[in-house]
Amino acid sequence: MDLVIRGGTVLDGSGAAPRVADVGVQGGRISAVGDLSKVKPESEIDAEGLTVTPGFIDIHSHSDYTLLVDPRAVSAISQGVTLEVIGNCGFGCAPIADPALAAANIYGFNGSIPLSWATVSGYLEKLETAKPAVNVIKLVPNGQLRRSTLGVADRPATPQELGRMKSLLAEGLEEGAFGYSTGLEYPAERGAPEDQIRHPRRAAQTLNLLRDSFKSFRAAPYLDALAIAERHLCSLPMGLRHGCLFEEFEEAERRDVICQDRFERPDVVFQSRRAFGRLQRLCVKTQKPGVLFFQGPRGRF
Repeated sequence: MDLVIRGGTVLDGSGAAPRVADVGVQGGRISAVGDLSKVKPESEIDAEGLTVTPGFIDIHSHSDYTLLVDPRAVSAISQGVTLEVIGNCGFGCAPIADPALAAANIYGFNGSIPLSWATVSGYLEKLETAKPAVNVIKLVPNGQLRRSTLGVADRPATPQELGRMKSLLAEGLEEGAFGYSTGLEYPAERGAPEDQIRHPRRAAQTLNLLRDSFKSFRAAPYLDALAIAERHLCSLPMGLRHGCLFEEFEEAERRDVICQDRFERPDVVFQSRRAFGRLQRLCVKTQKPGVLFFQGPRGRF
C-alpha cells in the first residue's frame, strides 16, 4: 500500500456516524478503510485528533482561466476542495470563435495566457498540460455559444445562428464537457428568449447531463426559472444560482410551488446568497417540488 492515514475520525459522506479508522491509498485511490494496523505502507500520516473526509466539490467555480495561470489552486486545496465545476453562469473558456470577443466573457482573464484554442477539447488539452491541483468538470457556457455565433448583438439568434449554437454545444459535450450553463442576466445573454434556451437544452438532454442556470437579481427570479423548468426542462438535473432571498421561498411555499421538506436525489438545486455573506442551499424536485433550507442563526434546517 502506498499510503495509510492513521487514526483519524472518518466522515465518509454517506451520512454514517463519524468513526475512528485508518484509510489506505493505493495507486492514487482509496483502497481500504478500517483497522490497517498490520499494514506497512510506503508512507503514512498520523491523523489522530483530525477529521478525514473525501475531497469537497465546489459546484460553482469560475476558475476556468485562473487554473491555467496558477494551477496550484491554493484557495481551493487549502479548504479541502478537490473538484471544481467550471463554466458556470454562461461564462467560460470555450468554445471561442473570436478571442477578442470571448475575453470579456472569461472571469479573471488578464492576457497572460493567450486564448489559442477554439474548442472545448482544445481548452481541456491546455488545462491538462497545466496539471491543475484539482479535478475539473466543465460546462459549456451559453454566453460563449452566443459570442461565437452572433457576437455581442443584444437580440435573439436567427435560426441559422441558433443551429450553429446547437452544433457547438453538441460538439462540446462530445469533447468532454459535462453540461450546459446559462447566465441570462449578463450582457452576452440578455437578448436570448426562453425558446432559445430550451433548444440547446435538447442537445444536452440526449446525454442526461447537468445544466446550470443563473436567472437574475430581480424580484422572485426563481419562480420564473421554476416555471420554465416545469414547461421545458424537467427531464434533466438543473442548478439555479444566485439572487434568491428567503422571502421568495416563503412566497413559493404559499403558492404551493414548494410542498415537501426532504428528499434524496433532487432534480433542481438552488444555491442562494444571503445578506452578510450567509449562504442558503436549497433543493427542489420539479415534479412535486420540495425544498431543503440551510440558513443562518434565525433559520431552520
